Amino acid sequence: MKHPLSILLSGLVVSGLSGCASFDKWTQFEEEQTEQKIEEVEMLADNPDEQLEQSSGVSFQQRYRKRLLENQSSLVNRAQKVNQNSRDINYFARGLMQDLVGNLQYVNGRTPVAISSFVFLDGSYEYADIVGKQLSESLMHEVHKFGIPLVDFKATEFIRVTPNGDFILSQDFLDLDGDLPIKYVITGTMVKHVSGYLVNARAIGLESKAVVGTAQAILPTSVVNSLISSDVSKGVELMSGVQ
Repeated sequence: MKHPLSILLSGLVVSGLSGCASFDKWTQFEEEQTEQKIEEVEMLADNPDEQLEQSSGVSFQQRYRKRLLENQSSLVNRAQKVNQNSRDINYFARGLMQDLVGNLQYVNGRTPVAISSFVFLDGSYEYADIVGKQLSESLMHEVHKFGIPLVDFKATEFIRVTPNGDFILSQDFLDLDGDLPIKYVITGTMVKHVSGYLVNARAIGLESKAVVGTAQAILPTSVVNSLISSDVSKGVELMSGVQ
């Protein structure tokens, strides 16, 4: 009859051997996974088109969130250093874009996007003041920086040369191309608030009308009043402000 201690030691040896075998299998599995990932990275490096294709959908959003998280501390420090009085509309357009892209769907590095003027929620949707126009211009810069293809539908197919200057942009729809590869449009509404303008931005599918991203921000009164329209009424420049 075997001694109980010898039986216990035998069991430990068997368990240890099986544990080693399991560890060896897990190590081998990790090595195979690592080799597979290396092959995938090398394949993507050799095939940039496939790399762009994999930039769509969820991975596109995941990379943005990761980059935003990595830069969060630096962004906070930078924001604290910026004097509140020196923040212009571009500063708030940047924050609006970060909020929008944080929940943006279906839009990726191969999706053409256009931006239209922001209008007043309780006003005519056929009129935009200087704030609504400049906000769309500022967002164009932010969208392009993020790497989303941007279409300027106000650009004509020719340069109009006149004594007053040379122009390629036009506000006459007859001069513009109506067949453009636009999939989504970023637009929004504004409401006058006691502390400025409350901005509601969204990305909309041009054909589906589906909302694929939203964002909100408040433009302070100081920012709104800092924009001066080029329109002149009786020789006096018109300022856009909160009444």
